[in-house]
Amino acid sequence: RAGPGKLEDAAGHQRAGRHADAIRLYARALAGGLPKEAPRLAAESRIEECLEGLLAAHQEHIKSMELEQQLKLAQLEQRLSKSESAERNYEQTLSLQQAKIVQLKQELDLAQIKQQKLKLQQQRRALPTILQDVSQSHGWTTQELLDKLHDRNMQIGSLTRKLSEIKGELRRRTLELQLSKLSKSLR
Repeated sequence: RAGPGKLEDAAGHQRAGRHADAIRLYARALAGGLPKEAPRLAAESRIEECLEGLLAAHQEHIKSMELEQQLKLAQLEQRLSKSESAERNYEQTLSLQQAKIVQLKQELDLAQIKQQKLKLQQQRRALPTILQDVSQSHGWTTQELLDKLHDRNMQIGSLTRKLSEIKGELRRRTLELQLSKLSKSLR
């Protein structure tokens, strides 16, 4: 039979917040048989109280976990916001640099065009004499020499286009590498 000691132990566990242990002892006391109706009803009532205590503790634990998750989420959002801000700043800087590069390239192109025009003017003045001298020294007619010059110019044009494509690809890969380094440093 269950003595009053078991009920006192169970009540002690309940007061200390150890609801699961208290429920076990109350249940054993009930299973062992309590001598009177009143102690049985009290033990059943105490078990209900312990169950409510367990539920409340569980809900408190869930709330605590939810708060922790919300805090982590807020921290992640803050980090993401900082990362996006840094990315926007980098994009603005990159955009300004690209605009400067375009401007410098235009200035360089204009300077090269002026230089080429000047060279062409000088070459046009000297061309008849040069053609005559070269064709005579190689035993070609002037037309043969012009055909050979045309072929050579076509080859140079083709090589210039290939070089331009290589430069463009190199610029693109350099920008990709810079973006990759920036994204790694932001992580």
